[in-house]
Amino acid sequence: MKSGKIMSKMMLLGLVVMLVLAMSVPAFAQDYLTSTSASYIQGTAPIYTDQTINVDLVVESRTISGSYIYTTINNVLLTAGETAQSFFVRDVLLAVQDMGNYTFNGTDGNPIDSGDSYFYSVTDENSIVTYGPTSQYAWDGWVFRINNKFPLESAGLGASIATAYVTDGDVINIYHDDASSSTSCADFAKIASITDNDSNTLTVNVKASCQYYGPAPTYTWNLTNFANYQGVTVKAYNESGTLVTSGTTDSSGNVDLNVGSFGSHTYKVEVVRTTFGNGLIENTTDTVTGYDPI
Repeated sequence: MKSGKIMSKMMLLGLVVMLVLAMSVPAFAQDYLTSTSASYIQGTAPIYTDQTINVDLVVESRTISGSYIYTTINNVLLTAGETAQSFFVRDVLLAVQDMGNYTFNGTDGNPIDSGDSYFYSVTDENSIVTYGPTSQYAWDGWVFRINNKFPLESAGLGASIATAYVTDGDVINIYHDDASSSTSCADFAKIASITDNDSNTLTVNVKASCQYYGPAPTYTWNLTNFANYQGVTVKAYNESGTLVTSGTTDSSGNVDLNVGSFGSHTYKVEVVRTTFGNGLIENTTDTVTGYDPI
């Protein structure tokens, strides 16, 4: 977990746009949990005909006046007809807008359409709060990952919502990030492993990755690979949703959770989200549901 005061910096709007475009993996890979890589270079987008694919979208905003978005929209369906087509993150966002849940807005405040390559803010499902950057020229803004990673068009060049393709079973995480420094960026946390140590203890390993811009004049984009994450709280709930126990990860990113007795129980294991004093995300949350100890 990071410590220290957040550095306040200003940047040109063009760099804000670059942040939204660049921040953001092929199909749900077998190394989803164990891989430490935080990016990949895209290949050729798959083409679909007379086929429907299914993806999940996770949205996590900064906190404004005590309110924030943290939601998972499951089973977003994208259907190709007789005309062959590929699907991109933008198609997922447009499908969610059509559901009437959330809107993803451009700098003009209007919902994005099929011609847009980035979005600037997100309005919640009740159309009450719009979550955008803290100011027009701030370093913070919305970013996205697919299956925990940033898709790149080429080395160092992030894919936009119009060019990052999706495949069946993908999980897209859209979250608010402050890229002004390595101490202010949102640590993207993931549960890397859960191990049954004995009849009543789960050992959970948490890793995290973050991205940020370096100082002027180059503003080099830095992306850290996933590494063991110390100091984050992890909670375990039983199948009834009751909190069983919690603990804090050590320098190896591990925490032992004594759940009493495995028995026939399944568990939800959750990394607890934290925020800085200004409401920006310090670390994102992650959840494994239905974990069944052997």
